[in-house]
Amino acid sequence: MAKTELVEQNQATNIIQVIEKAAYDPDIDVGKMERLLAMHERITEKQAIQAFDASMIECQKAMPTIEASADNRQTNSKYAKYENINKVIKPVYTEHGFDVSFSMGESTIPNYIRVIGNVSHVGGHSKPFYIDLPPDGSGIKGNTNKTEVHATASTVSYAKRYLVTMIFNLTIGGEDDDANSAGGDSRSAMEIRQEHLDYMALVRDWWPSIAAIKSSLATGEYSIGAEAVSEIPDKERIALWKAPTKGGIFTTEERGIMKTSQEWFDAKQEFYGNMK
Repeated sequence: MAKTELVEQNQATNIIQVIEKAAYDPDIDVGKMERLLAMHERITEKQAIQAFDASMIECQKAMPTIEASADNRQTNSKYAKYENINKVIKPVYTEHGFDVSFSMGESTIPNYIRVIGNVSHVGGHSKPFYIDLPPDGSGIKGNTNKTEVHATASTVSYAKRYLVTMIFNLTIGGEDDDANSAGGDSRSAMEIRQEHLDYMALVRDWWPSIAAIKSSLATGEYSIGAEAVSEIPDKERIALWKAPTKGGIFTTEERGIMKTSQEWFDAKQEFYGNMK
């Protein structure tokens, strides 16, 4: 145990002893008691966060590579189903004191679905992660191929896969490897894994701008998307432009609008013109 953690633990123990002693004193100052309780709560919360972070580091180290065994017939690629991922990782994260639960919330993006993954630790700290996605109701060519219920279920399933992959920094063996081997990629598995983690970190860092772009593409309010694009530096914007078959955040349909839509181009031109 680190020296700082030991000091904080001793402080918490001492405060508890003071509180217990004061509780039997009929003349105790109520304000002082409240301050002691608040101090104890802050120390306890900090200890819980430290325990959460320390366990997460060890948990991520212990996570194995997940095999991408399911076929995506639309993109002619492989991916890992959530149920297969969870079967492998649940024994690992529970061993390190974690529990993962999912719920749905209200998205700030019109017509999008928010899926929330809440990670709780036995030490008392919990942390929510969320992603907003459009209903997965159409295929690559934009044709409707699912009912509304099926589209929602598909989106939730994808969101759960994305969230647990991000939370535990998972490597999905076969997803990037398959796409890279077709082009003669000679990189090591470690290099491919690092690229995957770097991309996920980039998406997390720029998610508000990405979400605004996605919302504008869905609603046709391209001026909002043009402004959001300008918020992302050129280097990061280029790095985010990855094909969906290789794990890119933008769908084929969204990329098509940004590459070929005259309305999108005009909105960008107008925005940059107003910036001069």
